[in-house]
Amino acid sequence: MKKSPIVLLFFISVILLASTPAFASQPLTINLNGSAVSAPSDTRIVEGQVMVPLRWAAEQLGARSIEWDPEKRHVTIKTNQDVYQVKKMASYIRGLEPRSIDKEAEMWPLPDRAKTIELPRLRDHQLILELDCWKPELITRPLKPVITITLTYDNAAYIDAYAVYSAENHNGHIYVPMDWLAELFYADVHYNEATNLLSIQAPDLKKITQQIAAIEDVLVPTTPEETVKLWGRGEQTRSGALQYAALSPELRQQADERIRESGWVTGCSSPWVGPITIKEKKMLSDTAVEYTVTFPEVTSAPPNPMATEIIVVERLAFAGKEGWFITEMPQSSGYGIIAGTYQNVLVAFPDVQLFLPLPTDWRIERTKHGFDLKDDLGNTFGTIDQLGGYYLPNHSETLSDQKITVSQGESHLLVLSRSFSAASGLDENWQEVHALLPFKEQIWIDLCIRVSPENDVAQLKTILEKAITGVVYYQPEKLLPQTEIGSSQPVDTTDWEPTIYATVNNFNGVSMTVKEGTASPTGLTVGFENNSNSQCIYGNNFCLEKKINGSWYQVPFAIDGNYGFNDIGYDLAAGAEGEWTVNWDWLYGGLDTGEYRLVKDILEIQFISFRGPGKYDTYYLAAEFTI
Repeated sequence: MKKSPIVLLFFISVILLASTPAFASQPLTINLNGSAVSAPSDTRIVEGQVMVPLRWAAEQLGARSIEWDPEKRHVTIKTNQDVYQVKKMASYIRGLEPRSIDKEAEMWPLPDRAKTIELPRLRDHQLILELDCWKPELITRPLKPVITITLTYDNAAYIDAYAVYSAENHNGHIYVPMDWLAELFYADVHYNEATNLLSIQAPDLKKITQQIAAIEDVLVPTTPEETVKLWGRGEQTRSGALQYAALSPELRQQADERIRESGWVTGCSSPWVGPITIKEKKMLSDTAVEYTVTFPEVTSAPPNPMATEIIVVERLAFAGKEGWFITEMPQSSGYGIIAGTYQNVLVAFPDVQLFLPLPTDWRIERTKHGFDLKDDLGNTFGTIDQLGGYYLPNHSETLSDQKITVSQGESHLLVLSRSFSAASGLDENWQEVHALLPFKEQIWIDLCIRVSPENDVAQLKTILEKAITGVVYYQPEKLLPQTEIGSSQPVDTTDWEPTIYATVNNFNGVSMTVKEGTASPTGLTVGFENNSNSQCIYGNNFCLEKKINGSWYQVPFAIDGNYGFNDIGYDLAAGAEGEWTVNWDWLYGGLDTGEYRLVKDILEIQFISFRGPGKYDTYYLAAEFTI
């Protein structure tokens, strides 16, 4: 009995020794960019990771400003570090790395010479961003709010955001595992336990620039088809760099502006670019070829709608080497790093849904009876309407009528002279260009543009002929009848599906409400409040439900086929507030009068793994509003 306390004390000592961070027998030394520097105080080793003060490390690696918000436990780092080339290299690696045999069979191949490229490794080991000693605590529930970090760059408009659980506060300084320096600043970080030496090497931008130049030299397309396939593989792998390599110098300048706003990753995780097919090839000259390509916009639930791109490729001399490059994108899909002259726009009416190729700088806005066409300044210059027959407007004279045969029948490209007699006795006269597209018996779509000095007749005829010949119709099995206010919601709601959300708004301390005065038939703004101690993330996905006879029902979609949301996450830190604005016109159309609610999922982070799925708890928030 007398020996028991000694045995117990020994057992406790073993446990404490096993769980205590390791301290090396000799002082830690740090080599930064090839030079020895003094190790900051309180630096220690935990599970083979040197815990380094974030402010000190950020300053050593080029940060010009580090701000700490103790209430929100948030770090804002502003840096003049040029990550443009580093991320471009990462994008090339993303596009050039081989996939599985099955995946490669669905993608456009690289030329054989591309297989000789020796891809550098920006990181030569799997990063350890969360340490095991924190994980038991995180799996159950964080005992303290997560540390969040945002990086802003002098040479880019986008920001990078991170959540960190394996962080410590020593005397008011935040310490993180050394691998976070690789994650945040692309530094090469290594720790030698035998010598107790921490090596930190900032990215060698000169070397990376040379490596990029070597890759781009190998990738110069030698045939026009190789150019198109390089562009297509870039879209399929979401590699903006591969797409960039296929562009002419002029288009690279256009792409550069977009890249500095959104980065080198293009497209979204769902839908994604499926197998690409060349539908048409036109020889414009001995040195210019126009390709029309199509591909399915793939989601996890087929069938998938088809997207179309039109690409002009020309033979050029560039950087002392001759090759084939994209010089024009008459029609784009939205999956690439440049916007084409035209892009497909969804127009959803109660009886017909269709995609129309329209100029990229045109905007459409739903109205009570159809859609208005607007310019970048918000000025209306045209309309899109559904007609109950082949009708021309009153007080009009047909100046020309070009008949164009499409899949649904014979369309009409019309130029009309219009007049209006005002009460003052002054007549107003103008011209309009109309595209009348048949859908089925007694249903026509009228695309009307008013002629102006900015849009002359010849130019508008070219644009509307493009819309006629490029239209893609969708024919839902169950069409949505028009209601009294011109929305696309069914009058008879007895067959709407009931809600699938038995429990909402049960996330203690986290709420979502509709901002006053923002609710409209086509969108609204919600506000989030996080009064919990948890780190949260929410995305762009949502659904709408309507209250009918006291119960909630799912609002049917106004489009048929597949749809997807941009793959993006918004951080909602502990104690923080946020706003999110949504326009559902493309998905639901305009809502009729009634009581509605918007439902969104929100994730409570238990722990994050940037190399794995992490652990989250999912809650559903609902915000009610009235139209």
